[in-house]
Amino acid sequence: KYSENNKVVEVVKLFADENIMVDRAVVEYLAKRLERTYESLILTVRALLKDIRQEKKELTIPVCRAFLKKSRILRK
Repeated sequence: KYSENNKVVEVVKLFADENIMVDRAVVEYLAKRLERTYESLILTVRALLKDIRQEKKELTIPVCRAFLKKSRILRK
């Protein structure tokens, strides 16, 4: 399991691997709400990326929130 700091770093890496620049606030939002396992981080970020590409959306907190709710991943 990852600490909050490690999750932030890993989320940034996952987006960087896809050549996507992401705002720090979005990364912190996701890191606070995603599961702490590496596999879960990867699966969720990949699904989010697929969703924003299909819908041609920008990567924003409202878009992430909607995706997490739709995917039933959102943690309070």
